[in-house]
Amino acid sequence: MDLPDPRPPDPSTIGYGVRLPNSGPFATAQAMVTMARAAERAGFDVVWVHDHIPWASPMLTHFSTGSIEACDNQDPNFFETVSSVAYLAGLCPGIDVGIAGLVLPLRDPRVLAKQLMTTQVLSGGRLVTALAIGNIPNDFEVMQVRFDRRGRITDDFLGALHAIYAEGRSTYEGEGLQFHDAEFFPKPAPPRFWIAGNSPPAYRRIARWATGWLPGGLSPAGYRDCLDQLDEVMTARGRGVTELHRGVELYLCLAASHEEAVATAARSLEHRFSTVENGIERNIIGGVDAVLSKIEAFRQAGVTHFELRILGHTLDSHLDMLERFRTDVLPHAAARAAL
Repeated sequence: MDLPDPRPPDPSTIGYGVRLPNSGPFATAQAMVTMARAAERAGFDVVWVHDHIPWASPMLTHFSTGSIEACDNQDPNFFETVSSVAYLAGLCPGIDVGIAGLVLPLRDPRVLAKQLMTTQVLSGGRLVTALAIGNIPNDFEVMQVRFDRRGRITDDFLGALHAIYAEGRSTYEGEGLQFHDAEFFPKPAPPRFWIAGNSPPAYRRIARWATGWLPGGLSPAGYRDCLDQLDEVMTARGRGVTELHRGVELYLCLAASHEEAVATAARSLEHRFSTVENGIERNIIGGVDAVLSKIEAFRQAGVTHFELRILGHTLDSHLDMLERFRTDVLPHAAARAAL
């Protein structure tokens, strides 16, 4: 990797981020701002949005935050990613802004680089971008990009992004993209590029290009297994996983009791993970003790950043959960991490 991490990971700290409702049943501008400001007040490290361009009505239940019960034929709002984080960075100066799974093959990397560099400079370096290849065929059909070539396109576009971020004029000779002596300014600090996904091609991209990793849908044991595989690939390139911000994307449902949390989350977990039990294994569901235990299990597996997607039936329940997490979880989780 030729561009150093401007914010290398601190092994003594664990970061916490919150996914905002830029899609799903609560996807309104006001809800996004309200949750972002609440996360900032609560001391979270990052507010995250996710990325798609077209978004069909049946995808409403593929929510950023919310619950199956909250889905009630709302419009399939999906607030565009880069403009959203730029706006939120201006409104919330005390928290980083992140894109979880920006679908790189659907963007012209020259335009995207300009957008990301501008946002990075205007936000004072508070942007982190987890890049992904995409997994919904309809997105590619609408954008007239071949779904079966998305991996090759991603590799090509990653090379282009890094050429643009390098100092001075930019030249790139790729498989489907070339430019010579192009000037892209302002040149910010090196990008905070993470890679989303947990496949061998994703590991190769992380080892070559990334400063962080953001998979989802894993249990603590599954995360450890994937991290070991990633470490082998990193080692072959002369790097190690200790260089990486090691994130995980998962759902959070925190309640006064384990039973209440499971009751709130059950339908959504069954919808996304086939069974409630499988969903509980791969997410953070329960009362304070269960939540702290699961955080510690993921931390022991190697996680250094949690991207939390809140499961709740109302926006108020999301805000209440953020506050409960701040008061009842964060201080104890920090104390355990310091041991």
